[in-house]
Amino acid sequence: METEKLPFNDADIPDRINQVHDLPILCNAIGQVWENISEDGMASVEELASLIRYDQILAAKVLRAANSTIFGKRKQILTLDEGIEFIGTEKVRSICLSSLLKCLISDREKIDASLKESFWKHSYLSARIASMIVQKRTWVSTQQAYILGLIHDIGRTAAATCFSESYRFLEDLARARKIPVWHVECQYGFSHTQLGLWLAIKWGLPEVFQNVIAFHHLPEKTKKFRPEVKLIHLADILANADHYPELIWDKVTLSSLRDLYISEGEWEDCIQSLGNIKDEAEQIWNMVGQERTGDGAFS
Repeated sequence: METEKLPFNDADIPDRINQVHDLPILCNAIGQVWENISEDGMASVEELASLIRYDQILAAKVLRAANSTIFGKRKQILTLDEGIEFIGTEKVRSICLSSLLKCLISDREKIDASLKESFWKHSYLSARIASMIVQKRTWVSTQQAYILGLIHDIGRTAAATCFSESYRFLEDLARARKIPVWHVECQYGFSHTQLGLWLAIKWGLPEVFQNVIAFHHLPEKTKKFRPEVKLIHLADILANADHYPELIWDKVTLSSLRDLYISEGEWEDCIQSLGNIKDEAEQIWNMVGQERTGDGAFS
C-alpha cells in the first residue's frame, strides 16, 4: 500500500526549523515566575528553579541563554540552578517577559490545549522518573537527570508548532494503528527526534542534550553519552507505560537496564512508583497548567 504524502516538501523541514526562534510554553508556571521576581530581584535561584522546572520550554530557554557565547562561559551549564545563577535574575526576567508576551499576542503558534496537557505531563513524568532512577547512582546528578527528561521531547513541541497538520495526521494514524507515533514517523520520514536535534543545535544546547533528544527512542544507535541516553530511554518507556506496556520488558529496554546495572527488582520498584508520580503530575497540572481539556491522557 502506497504511503500517503505529508502536506509539505521534505526540503521545508530544515528551513522551518531554522526560522524557529521561540516555542510556546506548555503551562502557566511563567505567571508565577513573573510574580516571584520582584523589581529588586529578591527571588532566589532555588525559588526560580522550582517554578521554571515545571515547563520544558522555559527550562530550555534558560539553558540556551546560559550556554550562549554571549555570556563568555567557560564550561557547559547542565542544570537549571547553574543556569539561573550564571545568567542572573534580570536575564531570567527578560526570558519570562518575552515568553509571556508571546503567549498573549500570538495565536499563530499556539498548540491545541489537549496536546499541551499531554506534552506537559509526558515531559514531567519523564523528568521525575529519570531523577528517581539515578538516586542510587553517582554518574549523573538528580538535577541533570530531571532536566534531561524534561527537555528530551522538545522535538514534539516543535513538530506540533511548526507542522501542526502533519503532526496531527501522524498522531491520529498511530492511535488508529495502536502503535507509538515514532514508529509511524519512521514510515513517513518525519522524525520529532530529528526536529528536536536540529533545534537543540540551533539553540546551542549542550551535546548531552542533543544526543538524548536525538536517540532516546533508539538508544543503541548513540555513540556518545550512552548512559544518559539509555536513562532517558527508560524514563520515556515508563512515562508511556499506559499506552505501550509491551515496551516495558522488550529487548531494548532490558539491554538498557543491563548497561546501567539496574536490576529487574529495581525496575519493578520504579514501575510500582508510577501511580504516585502520575498523581503528583495531575496535582501540579491543576495548579500550574492550562485549563484542562480533552481526556488528559498521558502521551
